[in-house]
Amino acid sequence: MMYSGEGIVLRRKVLREDDFLVTLLTKEYGKLSLAVRSGAKIKSKLSPPLANAHRIEFAAVKGQEIDTLTFSAILERFGPLEASLEQRLRALQLVEAVDRLVGDHVADRQIYDHLSEALRVLGQTSDAVRAGKFLAHRFLWVLLHRLGTGPEVRFCVNCRKVASLSSFSVAKGGMLCASCHGMDAGAISVPPRLIPFFQLEKERDDSIASGDLALFSRIVYEWVALHLSRPLNSFSFTDTYVSRG
Repeated sequence: MMYSGEGIVLRRKVLREDDFLVTLLTKEYGKLSLAVRSGAKIKSKLSPPLANAHRIEFAAVKGQEIDTLTFSAILERFGPLEASLEQRLRALQLVEAVDRLVGDHVADRQIYDHLSEALRVLGQTSDAVRAGKFLAHRFLWVLLHRLGTGPEVRFCVNCRKVASLSSFSVAKGGMLCASCHGMDAGAISVPPRLIPFFQLEKERDDSIASGDLALFSRIVYEWVALHLSRPLNSFSFTDTYVSRG
């Protein structure tokens, strides 16, 4: 049986000789892994659209163990991502986050649209250090909440108080108020001005200071580490590389 749709390329992996496996986040079917047979021999037809972070249309045929890609064509390259190494690395952060956190064959249009829009915005930014870092970590934070694995950020996880939130506890699972801060010696102090970013009320980085951005990124990364057996390599590598560049 054949089927078709559109998707964003998350990853490519060599299977054997000229064959490889491509993983897509599709609009219609969720995350899929498809075999591309004899990829080198039909390179001019299939390989160019299968670069990471391209949005493509595709057709595939059902297989006994794995489905096979039969057609692909580029729908969107997301601006100048290919022309900027820094933006390309940020794009890899987004697609790795989806690849590692989203399960197979579970369609979620909101996640698909969230990834598409993040890549689109990234392609339009000229600041891969500040704006790119904020976008990547906020994307990860939103994704965690969409998947139901985000921490509690609206009230204190201990007393349920909404006011006076002052720290974040990875161990307790979210925000602590000033009165409950002492419950976790490892809780990370969070200034009031940063709370709206954790509560997803701020979508832009215009008002976030460099130190606050570093703190936001640290907490996001420490939280996501709880849900993965291996770290998100693109996040640690890209943040180090781009800051040095």
